[in-house]
Order: sequence, then C-alpha cells, then structure tokens
Amino acid sequence: MKKASIKAPALTLLIIAFLLLAVYIFLPDIEIPNSGSGQFLHQLSPVEKIDPSDRAAADLILLGARQEVRNMT
Repeated sequence: MKKASIKAPALTLLIIAFLLLAVYIFLPDIEIPNSGSGQFLHQLSPVEKIDPSDRAAADLILLGARQEVRNMT
C-alpha cells in the first residue's frame, strides 16, 4: 500500500511538469509581464498600425480600451 501512495505524488509532479513543458513549447508568444515597469510587453495591434488620420471612431474606441487596460483603470 505504501508504494501506491508514493507513486501518486510522483505521477502528479510528472503530469504538472509535462503540462508546463507543453505550454512552453506550444504557446511561446504569451506576453510576459516586464518586472521593471509592471506592464506587459508592448506589441502594436492592427489598429495602432493604422495612420492616425485614417482611423475611424471604432478604431479610436479600441485604442482607448487598450490604453485603459495598460493603465489598469
């Protein structure tokens, strides 16, 4: 009976390690918080790539929402 109780935690750790490895391999583009500033790494969204003179109201709404997320407000 003791062998079964020892195998369960080892199997659990193995499963957790496998899942972490799978996430690292298959999701490498996850934004990681920058410990220096406390904000996420900045990547331009498609809306931010639009020339400011060509932006529509919907584009400005999306830009405002993105800024609110950055400001955590």
